[in-house]
Amino acid sequence: MNDQLDDGQDSVQTMDPDSAAPQDDVKEGDSSSGNATDDENHPSNDSEKTLTLENARVLVVEDSAPIRMLVKKTLEMRGTTVDEAANGREGLDTLRKGCSRDFRYDLVVLDLMMPGMGGLEMLQHLRADQEIRGTRVIVVTAKNSRADILQCAKFGVANYLLKPFTTQTLVDAIEKALQKPDYDTVLQERRKRGVAISIGKAEEIHEKLVDAVEKATEYFLEKKPVDDDMLGVMKNLVLLMEDAMKPKA
Repeated sequence: MNDQLDDGQDSVQTMDPDSAAPQDDVKEGDSSSGNATDDENHPSNDSEKTLTLENARVLVVEDSAPIRMLVKKTLEMRGTTVDEAANGREGLDTLRKGCSRDFRYDLVVLDLMMPGMGGLEMLQHLRADQEIRGTRVIVVTAKNSRADILQCAKFGVANYLLKPFTTQTLVDAIEKALQKPDYDTVLQERRKRGVAISIGKAEEIHEKLVDAVEKATEYFLEKKPVDDDMLGVMKNLVLLMEDAMKPKA
């Protein structure tokens, strides 16, 4: 077996973008057929299993049949259950059919440049669908584009692998991605961090507000003249109130 997947480029690079927030819902059109088969060696509850190449379910979405076949054989030799799709729409349909049959894919190996529906469009639809949006994704592409890398990061891609790459590079990237939490877990952690930050900000505003109110009350009770210090206290109160009432993103 040839140990290199070549799509006309000269370098091997991997990039590991950060996760991002989910996109707005996208209306879907008709989908092509996909294929998934269950196996008793692959339990359906992903939260109860440690993912490895031996028990993972992978969907390869790639328009090049030779590359699909090579990736499929490379992974199946290591015990992975692998299905194929020739474009983004077939990939989405396969993911959804698998989900409806309690056969959830753990990871998608996704090409960007495909006819019909490309990889970036598939990612947008994938992250907008709550049933399948948690699926890990590795991008494999010949496009060394900063804009594409940023878009993939926005959609929470686990790794960005440039063609050509050796089969071992691909295997290493998939093993690393399988060890990471799925996208839904990443989102939950991000939201928890956001809530913690919001609570911390609220406590900070409350503390400053109490201090400002105490100083203002002191001025009024002692009937002190409205001087520059008093005006500063009142201005600070107004600013704190405005900050507290700002809508949070």
